[in-house]
Amino acid sequence: MLAFTRIVLKLRKDHAALRAGGIAFLETPETTLAFTRGEGADQVLCLFNLSAAPASFTPPGAWTPILASQSDATTLSGYAGVWLKPKL
Repeated sequence: MLAFTRIVLKLRKDHAALRAGGIAFLETPETTLAFTRGEGADQVLCLFNLSAAPASFTPPGAWTPILASQSDATTLSGYAGVWLKPKL
């Protein structure tokens, strides 16, 4: 748990969008939460599955994971989450 916390704190330090900036919630199925922070290339997309069942979500545009509880960002397993940044 300490190692994970250190990773999250480093990501927060490295990505200004995780510290400040606007937040925009995306339209998702009821058991999924998705929002963006920041703007442009400094934007971060956060996706979370809030249920035990797998949930599908296709992020708008091209993204690359910066933190993930799994490798696939389009089908989240139960209670999984992923943070993504724009693919340049």
